[in-house]
Amino acid sequence: MRTPRRFPRSAARGSSLLEAMIALAILLVGLLGMMRLQFYGMSATQGARAQTIATQLATELAGGLERLSPDDDRLKGAAGATTATPPALFGYILGASGSVPTSGVNLHWYQDSNPIPGVRLDATLERDPEDSSKPIYQRRWTVWDAGSVTGGAASKVIAVSVIYRERTLPQPREIVVYAHSAVTGSFMANLAAFN
Repeated sequence: MRTPRRFPRSAARGSSLLEAMIALAILLVGLLGMMRLQFYGMSATQGARAQTIATQLATELAGGLERLSPDDDRLKGAAGATTATPPALFGYILGASGSVPTSGVNLHWYQDSNPIPGVRLDATLERDPEDSSKPIYQRRWTVWDAGSVTGGAASKVIAVSVIYRERTLPQPREIVVYAHSAVTGSFMANLAAFN
């Protein structure tokens, strides 16, 4: 009588359920890390976009203010400030707590009712998602009467501030660009005073 021949079973035939679950867990951890990195990248891109637009708006407004006549009401400096030291409210106006001053002798607000040539109107700017009556970017400027020309108008230093909020951050941010008001004849008068 012949006994049937038995072939040895191979030791590894496919993968077990446990191995498949471990592989899926490792894949899931990697995918979650990639997803988190994608969300971080999107928020960083949005923040960079908001900062770029704020810088463009500040530069645009500074250029418009530089072209105004030095005796324009929108270029009035703070009373009592000296030529050696700037006024108390000059440059960065955003408080450490994120508070924005609403008034001040030296604080000028951009208003569509009194536009500056070459500067975009507030009505054309992106609106704040929390308060659609206001644009995301709020433009203000302060003026410092930094020096005077012999027999002429004062030289003015202008600090343009654009305050904006990124959607991912609770505190507002601020961009400041400095400019100056060109005073006719100031170069020659200062040159004469220097000699």
